[in-house]
Amino acid sequence: MDKYFWDTQIDYLKATRKQMWNDDYFEFLVKSVWKFNKPINIIDFGCGYGYLGLKLLPLLPEGCTYTGLDIGETLLSEAKRVFENSPYKTKFINVDLTSYVPNEHYDLAICQAVLRHIPSSKDVLNKMVNSVVSGGMVICIEVNRMMEETGFYTNIIEQDTAERLALLQEQWNDELNNGGRDYKLGIKVPIYMQQLGLINVNSRINDFVEFDSPLSDDDEYEEHLEALLKTKDLQSIPHENAFAINAHCLVISYGIKC
Repeated sequence: MDKYFWDTQIDYLKATRKQMWNDDYFEFLVKSVWKFNKPINIIDFGCGYGYLGLKLLPLLPEGCTYTGLDIGETLLSEAKRVFENSPYKTKFINVDLTSYVPNEHYDLAICQAVLRHIPSSKDVLNKMVNSVVSGGMVICIEVNRMMEETGFYTNIIEQDTAERLALLQEQWNDELNNGGRDYKLGIKVPIYMQQLGLINVNSRINDFVEFDSPLSDDDEYEEHLEALLKTKDLQSIPHENAFAINAHCLVISYGIKC
């Protein structure tokens, strides 16, 4: 059996997740928008190595629990290692999200950059809804590739942005029409949430803009640049003054279960 793809990409995931959030904006969402002011039980769909748990738990009141679901055994092993000496109560379950059947209820179901990679994304979102208690919250943080690509620029390719978008959209449509990922999913999630019965559905856009430049003080500049170019299906081209700018445009959608 072939190794699960994302089990081989832990370094890449860590490099890109570091570049997704401004910490002050994430804290603003947790404390001022979602207003988690008492202990909650969290389930993270497609938790990977536990990145969202690492960001959430330090901002929440003591007594919270964090359960992560993922199909990647290596990812979950890393998650267990990451939280091994932490003060937080965590549990990690090795499961395919498409076959997972919720049998416990949580106060929050959350995912980040997961649903777009699952053709049956609405079904998995429904599982998230079914995983929370009445009054619980569902949060999905997803990419809309068209929005993201319009916020990307690098000096290592000469192709015009409009030309690149036309080629990418042709690829994305072909993938979608053949049962693959939906490049527009991020912007569709709020609609799906309403269709699945969530109330007070709302959305925001992440404010992080990544700027990888040789003139910056970033000691991991080359690593970050390589990871960013990989997300754009571009190979790092040797260039004395290579740089890239990317507005991530993550669509953050959330709603409450009746």
